[in-house]
Amino acid sequence: MRYLICIIFTFSFIQLTYSQKLNIKISADKTIVEEDFPVTIKVESNQPGVLNLNLPASFVKTNTSNSTNRSYNRTTREPVVQYFFYQYGSFNKEGDYKINVTIEINGKRYKTNTIRIKVVKKTPSKKINSKKEYA
Repeated sequence: MRYLICIIFTFSFIQLTYSQKLNIKISADKTIVEEDFPVTIKVESNQPGVLNLNLPASFVKTNTSNSTNRSYNRTTREPVVQYFFYQYGSFNKEGDYKINVTIEINGKRYKTNTIRIKVVKKTPSKKINSKKEYA
């Protein structure tokens, strides 16, 4: 009996998740960045799907992660599910880049908003005199 209740709850939760109106967006933690400086690109959606991140060739991927957040909207009395995908990396060439995501859900493709990231030349570091004497 306990298993039957869990299965019914799971299917009803999945049904509510898929009946939500699609809301997907892309964002970045920085809009202006130096070459080889770390950038995080975040994709947020309320429905699961297959993501295709349209990244330029000059973007060097370092890591990815994803997570899911489930909550309950007390006003509408419905569960709310948010899916997050993070792409970490850096740009190795200066330029003005436009990035968006295509998500495929149930055979249909949807395109997100487009973000712009401006990559500027790396600022040379100042040399530190290691033989500096202290008084």
